[in-house]
Amino acid sequence: MLTVLAEPLVESVQQFSESARIEPFYVSFILVPLATNARTAIAAIRAASQKRHQTTSLTFSEIYHKVFMNNILGFSVLVSVIYFRGLTWHFSVEILVVVIVCIIMGLLASIRSKFPNWTLFIAFPLYPLSLVVVYLVDDTFRSA
Repeated sequence: MLTVLAEPLVESVQQFSESARIEPFYVSFILVPLATNARTAIAAIRAASQKRHQTTSLTFSEIYHKVFMNNILGFSVLVSVIYFRGLTWHFSVEILVVVIVCIIMGLLASIRSKFPNWTLFIAFPLYPLSLVVVYLVDDTFRSA
């Protein structure tokens, strides 16, 4: 199913990024995840509003699992396509940032069954920080 739906999604992201004059990377890593994971985010907000620690922890655990699996699956498909078609690799910074975030959150999620409030101060800044790192490193190497 992923193979059938990947091409139209890639074309849509490309067309949208060209018409909006936004880099395709940012559309792919900001807008597409927000659109595809909105239901999960709404469920997390509802679970958190119940103020039951167990329900909230299970919801966040499910989110961490989905993020990790989406990244592993996406990375595996990307590497497979690049390898089997003999394409050139231009995504080192992006993949490195995704791997680092997955390791940080994966370790945190694997050692805890309940997530205290302080984990918010680790999890929340990782997303904007990863985008800033990609932008800065990409910009540095492009201008060099």
